[in-house]
Amino acid sequence: MDDTPLPAPPVPAPTPAPAPAPAAAAPRVPFHCSECGKSFRYRSDLRRHFARHTALKPHACPRCGKGFKHSFNLANHLRSHTGERPYRCSACPKGFRDSTGLLHHQCEKLFRSPRDLERHVLVHTGEKPFPCLECGKFFRHECYLKRHRLLHGTERPFPCRVCGKGFITLSNLSRHLKLHRGMD
Repeated sequence: MDDTPLPAPPVPAPTPAPAPAPAAAAPRVPFHCSECGKSFRYRSDLRRHFARHTALKPHACPRCGKGFKHSFNLANHLRSHTGERPYRCSACPKGFRDSTGLLHHQCEKLFRSPRDLERHVLVHTGEKPFPCLECGKFFRHECYLKRHRLLHGTERPFPCRVCGKGFITLSNLSRHLKLHRGMD
């Protein structure tokens, strides 16, 4: 087998999709995925995300030929050949090939079930896998999405006893009531 690495196949450039109407206080996110509509602050984040929508794996391992979508995944994989474990636990002598392995190790004792740990890891990765089909906003947990969906409907289960205005959460109603108290 020839040790010369194969040239990487060209990766199609993601095309920005039209931006949804900006919210009043929402952060500026000018880059939008043309495949799913997810928004990003930086073009580099859009490019990295767009790889999810393609089957291309342009980063090949020079030792075994396994392909990866991202160079950082290849770097982590190469450590499986070298045995390098640069991510060290501060509480014990264990080392890990990547930061996710260390994160799981450090967090595993804090959660009762693997599902709770998986949900928690989303906080560290920034992944938001639950999209609102109405406006395209993404959420880390399904319960956050369910609460958000109330914004698009007319249901307001928490009415103000002073002025009658309805709110989708008790905390929003409590914040609103402070405004009335300030008017007294």
